[in-house]
Amino acid sequence: MKLFLSFLMLSAFSFSLQVSTDFIIYDYERALENAKEKDKLIFLVFTGELCKNAGTINYLIRNDDELKKYLNQKFITTLLFVDDVTPLDAPYTLEINNQKRKIRTMGHKWALLEEQKFNCNMQPMIYVLDKNGQQLVSGFHFKNNKIALLDYLKEY
Repeated sequence: MKLFLSFLMLSAFSFSLQVSTDFIIYDYERALENAKEKDKLIFLVFTGELCKNAGTINYLIRNDDELKKYLNQKFITTLLFVDDVTPLDAPYTLEINNQKRKIRTMGHKWALLEEQKFNCNMQPMIYVLDKNGQQLVSGFHFKNNKIALLDYLKEY
């Protein structure tokens, strides 16, 4: 019975990560495709469900009308959940610093992208990228301050 309840809770958790919206993308490769297609910048957030600051940025992106309007006009908004337990269709192994790492879930894939591309392992972390995935400015660690976030984005 405990095993069944654990599975049920994990399934519900995985489902909650992919709340459907009309302007948020949950996949890095798809974000790049959309940015090229629409000639927009990428607003990339490495986030999670289990952290207070991450929960706040996730809520603001989905529900704050001012922020949603700004993001929708200028960016391809992309949320990558590093704690997403959705299994990959085809897990793979990478060798990093002479150690083999098995990548089994979407969360592992996004955490590895953050580590390798941005040399960071902190959430919520925000990056502005061009349509080719090149970082334009230093990352922004969101700390429950919408005004600071809007100031960070103003030059775009």
